[in-house]
Amino acid sequence: MLLVDALNFIIDDGIESARHDYATPRHFLKRAGAVAGFEERRNRKPAQIAALFVAANERASQAIREEDPRYQFWRCRALEIGWVANVLSNILVVNGELPITTMTARGRTLVTLGMTARFYLGWYVTRTLAMAVATVVLIALLSESMRLYAEVSWANLKTLEHEAAVMESEARLQEALAAGAIMAFEWDAITGLMKRSLGQNSVVRCGWRNEQGERCLRP
Repeated sequence: MLLVDALNFIIDDGIESARHDYATPRHFLKRAGAVAGFEERRNRKPAQIAALFVAANERASQAIREEDPRYQFWRCRALEIGWVANVLSNILVVNGELPITTMTARGRTLVTLGMTARFYLGWYVTRTLAMAVATVVLIALLSESMRLYAEVSWANLKTLEHEAAVMESEARLQEALAAGAIMAFEWDAITGLMKRSLGQNSVVRCGWRNEQGERCLRP
């Protein structure tokens, strides 16, 4: 594949992706800037693309300083010019030439697997790998979500069982107290007072009432 063919492939693929990613009306400036950044690179030599990349970054920085309402346009334009320079640098290195900008793993992957015309083997391999990775990630996320849901459901079930057991135990205690005409006491170590149980048939044989009107005994 000639360098010009590779460059056109990068540009055409990038324009298609930009139109897909920024399809909504609110992303109009991003879409326009991305498409402009790709189109400006057509039929350019590596040295020209490197110079345009530097100029595009300076223009985006200027837009920030001036609070330009079209900042998103200039920023996306600079990003796509940088992407073209990145992929082109990987192609140049593969062919024994010097890169024109910093290379990334993503650009290297595109050059290794996908720098072929559409509907050729490399194109299918790239798309198949992307779909396979996305599918594996989706399955992992769904599996983790199902595991967490099962753990939460099990914890809720155990909580309900514990609450039911406590209520049953309290009910049995009240029945025993009522049947034996006895009472249970709870001793407050701070105040030194004992509170009688709430059994309806409980009998208080001696004692006095505290400020809340509860019958209490001193230990």
